[in-house]
Amino acid sequence: MILTPSSNRDNGVLTLIYSFHMPAFIFLNGVFSKNASLMKALRFGAIYLIVQVIYILVVHMTSYPWIVETHIVVTPIFHVWYLLSLTFWYFLAILIKRFSINRRIVVAVSVLAALLIRYTNFNIDGNFFSYMRTIVFAPYFILGFHVTRDDLSKLRAKTKKYKGLALLISSFLILFNYLYFAPRSAVWMKMFFGYVNCTQLNQNYFVFFLKEIAQSFVSAIFIVILLILIPNGRGILNYLGRHTLFIFICHPLIYFIVYNHIERNNIGDFSAIILAIVLTMISIAFSLFLENICLRLRTLVHQ
Repeated sequence: MILTPSSNRDNGVLTLIYSFHMPAFIFLNGVFSKNASLMKALRFGAIYLIVQVIYILVVHMTSYPWIVETHIVVTPIFHVWYLLSLTFWYFLAILIKRFSINRRIVVAVSVLAALLIRYTNFNIDGNFFSYMRTIVFAPYFILGFHVTRDDLSKLRAKTKKYKGLALLISSFLILFNYLYFAPRSAVWMKMFFGYVNCTQLNQNYFVFFLKEIAQSFVSAIFIVILLILIPNGRGILNYLGRHTLFIFICHPLIYFIVYNHIERNNIGDFSAIILAIVLTMISIAFSLFLENICLRLRTLVHQ
């Protein structure tokens, strides 16, 4: 998200990241949702409401140029939709476990719904209650839910010798992104966002369907490649992974503050990447600082 305020609309790196990063996160959330419970689902819902209210206040304070005016509490601001969708997906996981629903049926229905939901918006904004993204990205969560950690360990063990090939394929996909996705990012970015329907993009139904398939195909390939390339040892990525939630919640605050102070129309890809790296480091440090304060306050309360 930090790359967004520092980039113009045709940034190829941004397009590449959006082509797979949410499906990958959602898939991993599904993997770690085996112990889904009502309390966990409600917890995500409560976090959503708290963060949404904070963002509404900060957006107004920083004069950020966009904020939804209607249904403001249940129309998520930016990536907060993920917390709301996660709430719904956890409820779905509870139902799947409670009634032992056949996995093939669940996967088939979710894929069909994901492919068809964007052919109509029922005259409702796709962001409202995050309903469209919840359905579009649900197959990744469900697939992750039905994949065990043992399955992932076996996959990584079997593909360990193919890391070189995975890097080669990654390089090819990055090149493909620059040659195809980036020049057409105005359309593809909206596809990757998951809440824009066929009519809004003014697309032929058949062409749109092929693009949905292409989007899913690219996401699936990148998820497999990431599973192959993720290192086993402890490192900075492992450390950041343990603090993901706070970074996820806090980094947009930097986004809101800097948005009006960056000229995006004339910025190049390289400059945007450098600026995004700097802002990302600031955001991570800020997030970890706030998390440390919250942990200290929690400790004092429980003493």
